[in-house]
Amino acid sequence: FGVFGSHVCVTNGRYVCMRAPTSETNKPLYEYTHMPTHMTHTFTPAEMRTAKMVRPFSFTKGCPVMRIDGWAWESDNTGNRRLENALWDLDTDPHQAEALDDPEIEKMMIDHLVRLMKDNDAPVEQFKRLGLKRR
Repeated sequence: FGVFGSHVCVTNGRYVCMRAPTSETNKPLYEYTHMPTHMTHTFTPAEMRTAKMVRPFSFTKGCPVMRIDGWAWESDNTGNRRLENALWDLDTDPHQAEALDDPEIEKMMIDHLVRLMKDNDAPVEQFKRLGLKRR
């Protein structure tokens, strides 16, 4: 779970791992779609000029998709916003007030995130954007 262009998050019921983009420019970041629309409007002509047809995903039934340059809605697209990784223990901190610093648990949760991203056919550049090895 997460927000487009921001953290990609995962939970196992106890821990929540929030993985942030590693570069200040938050790139590479693309939207993949068959229907180029945002929540309230279609993509702009400038956005559509970046569109390229690319290979299908496992869930698009053999149909290629448009890959369109993306930007994070929460930023001003200048690359100045810097998000941080976070790890939370919901058993001891259900309100996520104090982030954990536990490399062993973080590794376990990152492995879980990578596994789920692979299972869900996440684009290769998402692994790069998040500083993860696809393994």
